[in-house]
Amino acid sequence: MNMFRLKGCFIVVLLGTVFSVTHGEEPPFTPSSEPITELIDYFNFCDYEQGNINEVLRIRLEFDRRRFFRTRSRERYQPAALSFTGTNGKTVRKEVRIRTRGNFRKSYCDFPPIRISFSGENDTVSPPVPAMKIVTHCRSAGTFEQYLLKEYLVYRLYNLLTDNSIRVRLLRVEYVDSRGRKNSIIRYAFLIESEKQIENRLNGSFLGKEEISIVKTDYETCQILSLFQYMIGNIDWSIMKQHNVEIMGPEDEQISRPVPIPYDFDYCGLVNAHYAVPHKDLAIASVRERKYMGVCLQEQEFYRFFNIFHEKKPAFMQMISSFELLEESEREDVAGYLEEFYLMIENENHVKTRIMRECLGS
Repeated sequence: MNMFRLKGCFIVVLLGTVFSVTHGEEPPFTPSSEPITELIDYFNFCDYEQGNINEVLRIRLEFDRRRFFRTRSRERYQPAALSFTGTNGKTVRKEVRIRTRGNFRKSYCDFPPIRISFSGENDTVSPPVPAMKIVTHCRSAGTFEQYLLKEYLVYRLYNLLTDNSIRVRLLRVEYVDSRGRKNSIIRYAFLIESEKQIENRLNGSFLGKEEISIVKTDYETCQILSLFQYMIGNIDWSIMKQHNVEIMGPEDEQISRPVPIPYDFDYCGLVNAHYAVPHKDLAIASVRERKYMGVCLQEQEFYRFFNIFHEKKPAFMQMISSFELLEESEREDVAGYLEEFYLMIENENHVKTRIMRECLGS
């Protein structure tokens, strides 16, 4: 389902040593004082195993945490130090800059999402990689870390359907207060592929935020996206308004049409965050109740796309069951929620009375 020609390998300058899931005490992080002037460790997203859902990169971020939290609404960069263990076993330390980001989560979360710039405060040349986004654990309660892991899982599930998707890397981050006034904390987070990296990988460029007609976007990708959002119970998106969806324009518009690429899944029923409440105009009681928000198709066309999801079901379930970082009860809940979706699309009455009646006119 790749509408663009893949362009080389997606390489991200990063951030940590990859390690598999281990049980027991986490190994200590002992940064070295040896100065490292260049980032030399690269991790290649195009070569990672699609099924290796438990792969984690371990990093250390040191910054003035009080200043970071107090100035969250201003979204101003502040200095930070990024450390990670290189492939040679030595600790790499890089001066970077960070700021808060996001809309709802920036104001709601005790620990808001982060935007990290790999250019330090005193750098005069362009950084080796563009600024990227880190989704954080939001609040200290363990429930929120489970929300984060489930949202990470959603991105990975969509990767199984199409290359026209955003790639993510799971992180284990040690947050250190540079002023020594707060205890260090270690939490899961995930890194989001930047717009520039997606453009290079898919050989296209993102369009502006103006409204776009759904019928002008790539047909196959649009239908897959719409059914995926239905599968995960997401109603917080819109292709036309580019709400939690970005539009990738092809390099040659005579060959292919713009492609919608979704992001930000924390409001979906699969994640089931307690703060996720559907808009009253949608007439559903909770985000766990699915509502189809895609365009109308002929019945046989719906079933053609249903077959794509049937073919991917074993891969979906395998990824869910093997995600050991997610609590077993949460994995069972996610798998059960997806099973409900498959029962729905196999039920002819449900397809006609819910999906086909709720669809958007083109």
